[in-house]
This record gives sequence, C-alpha cells and structure tokens, in this order.
Amino acid sequence: MKKVIALLVGIVMVQLLCPVFSDVVAADDEYQTTDAKYLMRPVSLQDAVDEIKAMIEQGKSRWDIAKRVTNIADGKIVNANPGTYEFHTWPSNWLWPLVDSADNQIFDQWRSQGGADKQYYDQANWVWDHKYGQCSENSSLVYYLLKRAGINDIRVFGRSDPDHAFVVWGMDEEADPNDASAWTDNVIVPDGWQGKVLRGAKAFQNRYCGNGGTGVADKTYLIDNTVPPRCGYRSDSSTKYPCCKKEPYAPCRGDSRLACVDGSCVSCGSINKPCCDNGRCDFANLECRGGKCVEKQATIVPSGNCQDLYNACCNAKLGSSLAQMPKITCGYIYSDYWCGLPGYSACAQAAFDQYLKCSEQNDIIQCDRELREAIDACRNAACKSSCSGGQAMSTCVCP
Repeated sequence: MKKVIALLVGIVMVQLLCPVFSDVVAADDEYQTTDAKYLMRPVSLQDAVDEIKAMIEQGKSRWDIAKRVTNIADGKIVNANPGTYEFHTWPSNWLWPLVDSADNQIFDQWRSQGGADKQYYDQANWVWDHKYGQCSENSSLVYYLLKRAGINDIRVFGRSDPDHAFVVWGMDEEADPNDASAWTDNVIVPDGWQGKVLRGAKAFQNRYCGNGGTGVADKTYLIDNTVPPRCGYRSDSSTKYPCCKKEPYAPCRGDSRLACVDGSCVSCGSINKPCCDNGRCDFANLECRGGKCVEKQATIVPSGNCQDLYNACCNAKLGSSLAQMPKITCGYIYSDYWCGLPGYSACAQAAFDQYLKCSEQNDIIQCDRELREAIDACRNAACKSSCSGGQAMSTCVCP
C-alpha cells in the first residue's frame, strides 16, 4: 500500500513540476502555455506591467518576456470563443462551455457598445476586471503589458478567414506582413488567445497569424491613436493605408499593382478599378477611361452583310455594354439600324451612342428600354419623311 501511495505522490509531483520547466526543453520557435501560468498571477494590471519592467531590467530575453506575457494573458482571460481552435489549455479553454451565462451577457453588452473598437488601454482594463474576452481583448492586454513596460517595436495585426487579432513584436516597420521574408527570427508573436508564443516562420505559417501570407493587415492605429497607420499598403473598406510621402516608398512602395487615389493606396488595373501608372490596365480587354479601367468600346462599321453585323453585336465579347445587351435590342439594331431604311441611320447612330453612355452609368435594362424607344422614334421619323413626297400620310406604313 505504501508503494502505491508513493507512486501516486510521485505522479502528482511530476505533473506539478514538469509544466514549470517544460519551456526549458521546448523549441525556441514555438512555446505552448502550461498550467504553470496559474502558479504566479499578478494581482493588478499595474503589478503585471511592473513584473515585465523588472524582467527587462534584469536583461531577460525577448523570448522569455513574450512567454511570461502570454502566460499572464492566457491565465487571466477565459476565452469567449475557444472552440475554433485545438483544445490544449486547462482549465481556461476546456471549461468554456460551463462558464456562467452572465459572463456572456456582460461580454455581449461590452461588444454591443463597441468594446472591440475601443483604445487598447480601455480593452486591457476591461478584460483584466472581467476576465473574459476574445482575441481583440486578449491582444490589447498583451499590447498594453509590453507597451507600458517600455517596449515600442510592437504592432497589432488583424486578419480575416479566420478572423483574428494578435501582437507582433520585432517586425521591421517597412516590411509587408503578407511576405514571408518579413517574418524573420527577430519576429515574435505572443498570442494569449492561442496560448502560444511563435517565432518567425512558425508564426508566418500559423493558421491564425500569418497563415502563409493571406490577408494580414496592420491594425495598430485603430486601437492606439498615438501610432499612425503604415503607408503605402493596399487599403480596403475597413483599413485605409495612406500614400507614402518619402522616397523610396512614395507613394505605394513601388508596388505596380497599387495606385494612390484620394490619399490612399488602392488596387489598380482591373475592371472598374483605378488605372495604374501611366494609364495602365492589366487586361487586354480593358482600357483607361476617366481614370478607371473599363472594357473597351466596340467599334462596329456598318457593311452590306447584316448577319455579320448582328453576330458582332450579339455574340462577340467586344465590351460590357454589347455583351450585356439583350438579344431583342440587337434585333432592333440588326433590322432597323445597320440594315435599316436609308435616311434615319444617323438618328439611330445617335440613339445607340446614347445607349453606350447610359450603360456605363445606369441599369442596363433601363438603357435598353430607352434605346428601343429612340429607335422607334427614328423609324417613325424616317417613315414620315418617306411619305412627304405627295403621298397621303395615311398610306405611310412604317416597317
């Protein structure tokens, strides 16, 4: 019996001690938080900041500081949405379905009031007090601990598919986070939401961080109004990157796929996008008109072969206006315009020119209706003209 008890005590001691020293043997490009984080919890947010300051003063490595910050965040916050990644941390991630619904209600209220859009210090203080949050609150707490401890080369990155926010420490200010070369060994990601610390290439390949260079954007300026947004990167509906003003990056870091429009760098060269440098569009069927890349207008020259003209109008991909044109409209042009009665083709030409302008700005169906009405007017005018040579108007039968 004594041997059994001794064996059980030994197993318990191993479970207690191993987590404390597990990071000693772990690879230096990835660290997984363990139960050791629960053994030493700072009482207050300021205590946590003071602890990180002390580590800096003691000359601790950036890797060790990142591990401690991640342990503090992961140990403090019960994840509101941990089900989207592997369950590896006990108890905060495995107990999430049992959390009192009152926490969810308080969190939902916080988010409904724009909690995830508040400044980092507001989010950090809120999540420290309520101990419940998602990646936005988690990354804000990590950012707070490092910044208030005097570390400045940190940014908060965001991504979509999957949605995530995380802190990046040590990436070059001018690096593109969607380029693998930006994720050097100097780059460390202390991600409390995942309960991981990742370095360089490991972070770049991690599904929730770099994800191989897909959709990563610098979101720091959204939660820290003392940090200006990076310049010269591709802007979208949620993130605006200003054009750079200094060489060699002006205005969009030399990226030929971007153009500076209204002070922001945006995609260029594709359909309905701004023209790139020197009026360039990147597809053969596009041309730069009015500063935008649009499909080339068709140039159809009337000839004696009506069927060829009909095919050119209805079947050839000569431009968005012609490609979208209903068949019945092409029929009008075939019978009444290209091969219509002499004497009103100029009128029909003007109607068709107006159709092309209309189709670039308005609904194609409405433009089609207006064209048919204009062609009918041309037909009637031509009919009246042909009947003016002494014939009674009642005998004039329009085609």
